[in-house]
Amino acid sequence: MSLLILKNNMVVYFYSQAKNEVSRAILQYLRKAQVETFSNLNANKPGDASLAQADALVIYGKNLAEESSYFVALAISENKPVLFLTDQQGIKNKALKSLGDNKNFKNKVEIKACAIKNINQILLNFLQKLDQDSGRDIINVKYTLRVSPKMSDYLAWRAQTEGMPKADWLRSLIDQQLQKDKDYHIFLQKKYKA
Repeated sequence: MSLLILKNNMVVYFYSQAKNEVSRAILQYLRKAQVETFSNLNANKPGDASLAQADALVIYGKNLAEESSYFVALAISENKPVLFLTDQQGIKNKALKSLGDNKNFKNKVEIKACAIKNINQILLNFLQKLDQDSGRDIINVKYTLRVSPKMSDYLAWRAQTEGMPKADWLRSLIDQQLQKDKDYHIFLQKKYKA
């Protein structure tokens, strides 16, 4: 069996209030996990433009500062998950506690205490959860499939007998295969490990 390396198509905007060992470790992990990452630490374009392209927001800081609160609000308004990484002291911060305890944001914002020793596991859990999110099941990737006339006739016949469009029948066939493919599920468990 050959080794297949697939590039992850996850995009994250990383905002850090400080450029230090932890923020460098976060960026390093995201890059090793093959997650496309935009960040204020190496900004090529404005943060709000980068966040618009991202699937999620990861913030590292000790409190909910003015700029980080702007990004949190923007991400929530665009229904993007937020992982706010802080230290033990930051967990006790009044603004962060109220954000984490707010029932309207509980499913959208995760606040985690992190250190160099546990940052990789926290990021891995977040990325895997994000990857399995039902939002990733939305059918929005255009794919061109070329088939022979014989295959086309079969698709038309099968779709008619099933009472559904050809594309829906093919999607359901792929989904059935995806659900029972044990090798793919093993791959998903290893995805984003760096």
